[in-house]
Parts: sequence; C-alpha cells; structure tokens
Amino acid sequence: YAIGVMLFISILRSIRLKIMLKKIADISIFETFKINSVGYFFIMILPFRIGELAIPILIRNTYKVPMGSILSIVMIERVVDLFVLLIILFSVIYVSLLPPWLIQSAYFLSIMLIVFSFSVFFLLKKTDLVMKLLNPIFKFLPKVVLEKQTNLLNGIKLGLASINTKTQFFYIILIAIIVWMLSAASILLLFWGMRINLGILEALTVMLINVIGISMPAGPGLIGNFQYSCIIALSIFSIDKNVAFSFSMLYYISVLVLTLFFGILSIYL
Repeated sequence: YAIGVMLFISILRSIRLKIMLKKIADISIFETFKINSVGYFFIMILPFRIGELAIPILIRNTYKVPMGSILSIVMIERVVDLFVLLIILFSVIYVSLLPPWLIQSAYFLSIMLIVFSFSVFFLLKKTDLVMKLLNPIFKFLPKVVLEKQTNLLNGIKLGLASINTKTQFFYIILIAIIVWMLSAASILLLFWGMRINLGILEALTVMLINVIGISMPAGPGLIGNFQYSCIIALSIFSIDKNVAFSFSMLYYISVLVLTLFFGILSIYL
C-alpha cells in the first residue's frame, strides 16, 4: 500500500509539471512522468544532488525550451514545495513538542523563502533595472558568454511569467499539499506494517526531518543522510534505535526500488 501511494505521488508530480509547462511546451502527462522518473533517478544515483539538473536538461533537449525558462519553473516547483512544507512544519510545531533545532530550521527556511520570493518578484517587475545593475559585470565578459547570460536571464523571465493565472497557482499549491500529505500517509502505512505505534503527527515529523536531511549534499543514493534523518526523527518519540534503523531501511528500499524501476524503464521507453 505504501509503494502504491508513492507511485500515485509520482503521477501527481507529473500532472503538476505539465500544468507548469503548459504555456511554454505542449507535453503530455505520460511524457512528464517519464521526465520526472528519469530526473529523480539521477537525483538518487548521483552525489551532491547534481541530478537536479537532469529534468531541465531533458526538457531543453527534447522540446527545445530555453534553459532559463525550465530552471525558473523547477525553482518555482521547489519553492511551492518549501512553502507547503513550512506550513506543515509550523502546524506540527504548534501542536507538538519538538527539539529546538527543528524550530530553528523552520525559521531559517522561512527567511530563505522570503528572500527568494522577493528576488523573483524583483526580477519579474524590474528586469530592465536588473540588466543595468549587471551591465558593469557583463561588459568584461566575452561576447559569446554575454549572449548566453542575457538569453538565460530572458529565459528565466519567460518561465516565471508563464505561471501567471490564479487557476495555475491553485492547482500547483493544491497538488503540493496532496503530495506531502500522501508522503506522510506512506510513512504511516510503513509504521503500521512494522507495528510501530505512532500516528499521523509523528509521520509528518519523520517526513519533515527526512526532507531536511536528504536536501543536504549526500553521496550516491542519498545513503547515510536518508537513514540518519529517519533515526533522528524517530528518536524524538523514544523509538528504539534498532527499530528506527529497520524502519529507515524499509522506507529507503521502498523509495529506491520505485525510483530505480521507473527511472530505468523511462530511459528505454
């Protein structure tokens, strides 16, 4: 059941990507599912999360969309996820006693979100001013590099401007909420499967700490970060370390098998 929920999450992410790309590329849900599967496959197997570039590169090469546009859309996708995660995190903090470091992480991530959102708004509304501010730097660059930088900035603006309707934002945020709640539900199902007596609040906490853990640079397969973050999260609820390690491996293998299977399958489809 947990793996079934994880698969449904992948489908929802594909629908979200199609909605976000709607105005700059006509891509089917099947194609966005393949692109996401290959992208997450490379995120999983490559160190330091450099696999994050796989999705933008695939879309650029296949559909001839400017790289800046794809990067800006992927950034918006990550920002929306961060926004929803912060809402969940502050909700959990409000109803539960959590360690101070997790509360500090919530405030730090909130500051990052505010700064990034302001930067995006400034780039959209004051593009000409941004170009003027960067001109003193650009004029020292070779002509070829300058053209690439200008095209990248224009592409970023195009990508940001492509998501400009209330309906788009509504569906993007709604899907993000459903995705993260289903992620917590998959953890809860694994709790039940291992006879761990924890509820949805604890599942949300494990999910949040795990997301923070795997967002940091890690080796191939996110191995180490994934298990450690799960063990730390479960220790908050006084779960034995052996049980916590067993859970972390079960959760990790479930995610790994699903990611590798659909990633390899999508490469050859």
